[in-house]
Amino acid sequence: MMKTRVWVRAAQCAASILVMGLSLSTQAQESAAVTVPATRCAQLQAFQWPDLAVDEVRVVPAGQMGTSAEAAAGPASDTRIPEHCLFRATIAKRTGEAGQQLGIGIDLRLPLEWNGRFAFEGGGGLDGIQRLYAAFPYDAGIADPAFYRMHFGTSPTGEMNSADATLGFGSLRYLSMTPPNPAFDPMTLDFDRDPQRLLETAKINDADSVFLNTFAKHGKLILYHGMSDQGLSPLDTADWYDRLAAANGPNVPDWARLFLIPGMTHCAGGSATDQFDMLTAIQNWVEEGRPPERIIARGKSFPNLTRPLCPHPTVARYVGGDPSRQGSFVCKK
Repeated sequence: MMKTRVWVRAAQCAASILVMGLSLSTQAQESAAVTVPATRCAQLQAFQWPDLAVDEVRVVPAGQMGTSAEAAAGPASDTRIPEHCLFRATIAKRTGEAGQQLGIGIDLRLPLEWNGRFAFEGGGGLDGIQRLYAAFPYDAGIADPAFYRMHFGTSPTGEMNSADATLGFGSLRYLSMTPPNPAFDPMTLDFDRDPQRLLETAKINDADSVFLNTFAKHGKLILYHGMSDQGLSPLDTADWYDRLAAANGPNVPDWARLFLIPGMTHCAGGSATDQFDMLTAIQNWVEEGRPPERIIARGKSFPNLTRPLCPHPTVARYVGGDPSRQGSFVCKK
């Protein structure tokens, strides 16, 4: 007889963590070899969890991805996909004030020989409410080694060894919580209760205020962030800069500028022009009054190439000439 255990941990945003697990008795393991995969897929129709509604479960035959609306954000329409199990569900399904349907959508495409285990960390979303987690641009793709080791790990056994698990869980238990709680299980995090335990550390660590009008009278600020940073979201930094501009007026570029570096991972590295001189740039700005309109960058990944780093919200756009030279690009929105 098959014994089934299913766990779901979902925050009230699209950045949810969904974990499912199946354990088989010895007898079940012996009979699993003859289990029809399609039947295993159909069994997901009976999956139940509070505030979660299963919308669709079906076996999708092998073939091309197609051009349906559901495939718009996925692989190219001519991509061949194997036969698989499609599972769709919605968390917190409800109707908004304007009559629109709201909810956290789950769309999983599982192999027919699925072993009953699945873990997923979302990249952020609104779901009709304020976003709880920062979104990630996935600039170099989720298959990039730095991103993969950070979020997924390399364990062949299912034992979590990603940096999110080893560094993130330890940081939560020992640094973020007051008092520290070495035995805390992150999978039991209560979003109504536990954030209060993080406030003391947040007062020290969270430099997110945008009220810098006093600093603006005498200081200059340069920020830079890699667009493939695997640990901290560059979109969060860009959002902070936009809020800085909204709070302090149109003259913010006179004293604060943000540079987003395509392809660069955390602080440096990645398939990027990640070698540049920000120190001279801010020295020239402070001592000579010359703001950084563009900063020339190089990188080991592209030894014969230069690119301009542009102040947000502008980006480097090609205007003609040698595409390997920074002079062939201008900074514009």
